[in-house]
Amino acid sequence: MILLERNKNFWLKDAAGNQLPYVDKVEWAVVPDANNRVLKLQAGEIDIAEDIPANQVTALKGAAGIDVRTTPLMGTGTVILNMGKFSDPKVRQALNYAFDKRAVRQLYYGKDAIETKATLVNPTLWNFEKEAWQAAWDALPNYDQDLAKAKQLLDESGVADQLNGKTIAYYESTPSIKGAAEAFIADMAKLGITIEARKVTYQESVALQFGEHNDYDLMVGTWGSDFPDPSGNLRPNFGSENIAAGGANASAYQNAKVDELLQQQDAIPNDKAQRAKLLIEAQRLIAEDSPVLVTAYPGWPLAVNKRLGGVEAASLWYWQSLFKNVYVK
Repeated sequence: MILLERNKNFWLKDAAGNQLPYVDKVEWAVVPDANNRVLKLQAGEIDIAEDIPANQVTALKGAAGIDVRTTPLMGTGTVILNMGKFSDPKVRQALNYAFDKRAVRQLYYGKDAIETKATLVNPTLWNFEKEAWQAAWDALPNYDQDLAKAKQLLDESGVADQLNGKTIAYYESTPSIKGAAEAFIADMAKLGITIEARKVTYQESVALQFGEHNDYDLMVGTWGSDFPDPSGNLRPNFGSENIAAGGANASAYQNAKVDELLQQQDAIPNDKAQRAKLLIEAQRLIAEDSPVLVTAYPGWPLAVNKRLGGVEAASLWYWQSLFKNVYVK
């Protein structure tokens, strides 16, 4: 149990001039099992539950005394391909076509989960030039599962036999991470390719994603922009300057034209139309190169006891003070 006590010197006040937050304390219970969190919420033992399993969101929406909402996020779930191990774009595209991303997405995020395209920029990030972003989205490939296409590309590459024994790193504490890895292994087996499971801890996974980027073949990853702008998902993950240890370019992706486009848009922060044009072109090139397989644009499901008011969830929830406006009705 983590106890958070009210900071009487908190800087923010409400519209009426009342000091925030309203409540004197919040007890944060650590309940690792998602199903157990739901049971505790239904029993009245807790007032707020996050990360509700997709298969329980619908049921909870009909439950008396509970309010459920899913907030679109600015992040993605991916399978990351190490470019040093998968240098042939035909192989990377083949893996994208082989992987049934929709099945994984709907299993863990529900049948209403946003369909993915071959980009980390989901519609939540279209905060300027929305028409241009929509047109670019419509033109992007989604790499829906097509085993015949995957086999064709692998045959053309001539290196399919070299994929046997490659490993995919993942941690098992989050069901969607574990499930994506297991589904990828199963889908590759349909092509006669054996991908080995490399089970790591969450901490080890973070070290791989932000380390030297040279000590894994594939890994299941996640990323969320720190600010509401498409560049927050593109430059950290695909700018070659971020391949170095500590950077977020986990696929070790390098494309000189993409670097140029991302740097150019950074230099003109106030020219939104031109920035969109540059970012959209970078996005198109990255989609063709296929350094990551985009599994999902997860939402953040939050269930709240209706005795509470003021509970807010935003797309940048990890920077939000969730409890500052909470009060007991």
